[in-house]
Amino acid sequence: MTTTWSVYFFSIAGFFVFLFFLKYGMFVHFILGLRLKRGDCELADEGLLPDYLKSFFYDYEEELLSLGFQRSHAQRTEGIFANDKEKKWSLVYVFPEKKTYASLSLTTQLEHLHPCSVEFVTVFEDRRSLLTVNGISHALVGDFADTVLVDPYAESIAGQWRSHLDALKRMQASPAVCLTQSEIVSYEKERLDSFIDNMEKRKTIRKGQNGYAFRFFAAFSLAWKFLKGRQKILEMLKKQKAAMGKSISIPLEVDVERFQRAARLTKKGELKWMGKTLMLMTSLILFALVFGFTLSFHFILIIIAALFVHELGHILGMYAFGYKDMKILFLPFLGAASVGKKDNAHACQKAVVCLMGPAPGIVIGIFCLFAYAWTNLGILQEAGIVFLVLNLFNLLPLMPFDGGQIFNLALLQRFPFLQAVFIILSAFLLMLGGILLGEHVLMLVSVILFISLPASFQNSRVLYRLRDSMKKGDSSMSPDDKEILMAIFRILREKPFAAIPFERKFHMAGHVLENARAHPASAGAAIVSLLLYFFVLLFLPLGVTVFFIVLNIFLQNIFCSLFI
Repeated sequence: MTTTWSVYFFSIAGFFVFLFFLKYGMFVHFILGLRLKRGDCELADEGLLPDYLKSFFYDYEEELLSLGFQRSHAQRTEGIFANDKEKKWSLVYVFPEKKTYASLSLTTQLEHLHPCSVEFVTVFEDRRSLLTVNGISHALVGDFADTVLVDPYAESIAGQWRSHLDALKRMQASPAVCLTQSEIVSYEKERLDSFIDNMEKRKTIRKGQNGYAFRFFAAFSLAWKFLKGRQKILEMLKKQKAAMGKSISIPLEVDVERFQRAARLTKKGELKWMGKTLMLMTSLILFALVFGFTLSFHFILIIIAALFVHELGHILGMYAFGYKDMKILFLPFLGAASVGKKDNAHACQKAVVCLMGPAPGIVIGIFCLFAYAWTNLGILQEAGIVFLVLNLFNLLPLMPFDGGQIFNLALLQRFPFLQAVFIILSAFLLMLGGILLGEHVLMLVSVILFISLPASFQNSRVLYRLRDSMKKGDSSMSPDDKEILMAIFRILREKPFAAIPFERKFHMAGHVLENARAHPASAGAAIVSLLLYFFVLLFLPLGVTVFFIVLNIFLQNIFCSLFI
């Protein structure tokens, strides 16, 4: 009993360690997929500033004016991320006495309480500068040359400004200069260039065909920096909530613009084959180490082979239907997963991709059992049992197995609440099965499903309201169409979603948008998907078994005719 509980304890502890490294690996993957370019900045006519931004910026402007700043001009900046080519509006304010200017713009940080960010900049005669930001230094992928960066993670613009003034007092620098409008724009352009030049000089990035890409070890360092900075952000949010003054009305269009910009920035680039291979091998080694404490070496190899063949089947199905960015990952404590991307994949294509995982494994498993009967090699018996059990079990109509995915695709995609109920039922049955069979992997999958339930119900409620409000909407809308995003964020301002942080709303909106734009399976596609499912579950094992029985009889007859 003590041994059993110690196994459970180390399994749970190891799982949480695995989750940390999984999150860390996701950051590394994201950074390696980023592509950078040289940015740009230009003077802009303030009269062209969209009305929703104008009223929104003017609300935040009040605090800057109360600190002694004066409005100077508007400018538009094209950032350094290759995915985001939209120019960002900024309003610039100057403080002549302190020879400092402030730039007010929409923040790209999802976790921030306020959707507006301010930067204070003082430039000195020797071209050095002091830059004070708020709550973003942990997310900066590089640094600026000849720039002192201050980030107080302050509760307000006033607190950020005090930090800038304190830093000015401490600096032993040449006299500050008062920049004109055109000089501010030129300096912003120089600053963007210096950001890229500095990273290139430090060998953080390398130039490629599609822009600048991060080097491998630099990505690990930046990912660690991001993770450490999360605690500072949480502390800043507590201070901001405690110091919250009058609430500022945020136009719906601001939420949509933040979503679209963040979606472009977080869009992952496709890894090259070397990166995919490294991720596969790293996850494989971790998987083997985890199960190496309780399983024999040759049995681990059999499980790895069975999982790899299963996931390779999914990959072949994806390849046949034109999916992109396909990769396989082993998941310690859980199994393995294959992922790929394709916009608007047909329901039948998704069904085939799901079934291409278990189908080859079933065939191989039956072959191994017949081979065992012919050769009496014990390892073939073990392999046959593992291949068959793993793949037939995966066809159970429970989430998140392939069988559950088929039923969800064919029957439940039109009914968001039934999808959530299906997850609850799957979680209960997996927990029951795990307890009865003594399989902690099933219990772990069940716990993960239970943890995901609140988010699943919230997403289902939003999706239901969205479909109710857009019953006969235009199905040809592009993914960036503001109409559907406006509808989603309008719902997210209603009870009980209004108090949810924007970072969570971003993920909810992305999930709802993806499901709203997915074409539910037609009656014909649903029938075909279910027929394919039952074919792989019932007729494929039966057919392969009959084939090998006939083959065995045929070979025996040949053997008898030749040697008897």
